[in-house]
Amino acid sequence: MATAQDIKTEAETRQILAILERSFTHDAAMGNLVGVDALLEQLQYFSQYFGKPHLNLQRIEAVAPGVMAANSTLSVTVSVLALRYIFPHLMKHRYDDYDSEHQHGSLYQRLLGKRLEFGITMTFLLDTESCRVVRLETKIDLVMGLLRPLGNLIDVSSVLEHAHITSECIVTGGSDFGQH
Repeated sequence: MATAQDIKTEAETRQILAILERSFTHDAAMGNLVGVDALLEQLQYFSQYFGKPHLNLQRIEAVAPGVMAANSTLSVTVSVLALRYIFPHLMKHRYDDYDSEHQHGSLYQRLLGKRLEFGITMTFLLDTESCRVVRLETKIDLVMGLLRPLGNLIDVSSVLEHAHITSECIVTGGSDFGQH
């Protein structure tokens, strides 16, 4: 039997899908991803792997005919799943104390449960006839978002070195990615 939360989540998912289908062309692209299903899959990764993802739109403006630009902040909580699937290289030494050879253990502990904020810029390229998005270009500032809790660029570099997220805000992964 479905719980109230399951029903709410399913209703929210249907609502998001309806918005995507109304706002984006069926073959809309983001990076090397194509199609509404691929965009929805990215949203699912963020909602599954990070706790309480929240996108706060700060500004949106028309910069040219058929081009909209937006600035926003993405807030997420780093969960065990985020560490496992997006930062898997931090998992090996998660119980190690900090030392120069095994700094990944310390990084795992320092990130787990932390609320991170990333600046994101988005450019929406619109089809002039349908006024629907044909391409979404995103840039996420992973460095500044990680620099706040980690405190130095060496640790940020270690976290991002083998991360399964791109500066275009696309979650990537190996053959077992997304399989729980």
